[in-house]
Amino acid sequence: MISVADERLQLRLYKRIVETGLSVRKIENSPKDSTLRKRSRHPSAPEFQSLEDKLRVALGTKVKIREERGSGEIVVEYYSHDDLDRLLDLLAGR
Repeated sequence: MISVADERLQLRLYKRIVETGLSVRKIENSPKDSTLRKRSRHPSAPEFQSLEDKLRVALGTKVKIREERGSGEIVVEYYSHDDLDRLLDLLAGR
């Protein structure tokens, strides 16, 4: 049986996937993507420290910014489904 929190999480993820137009292959492969693994080995650049601090304060959780060759990723940590829901609400402006 799926909990209500899990159902809400699935629905939110579904909506995000539809809104951003991600393909099934992209979703399935993204955590295994060698580019993402390569980027995650690099520590945050010093110039991103103040941006990480601002995001950490705004979101109330640990944030890392990683850049490689002009593009990058922002990693936002969460610690429970409720915490993820809270972050999604903040990022969606609700």
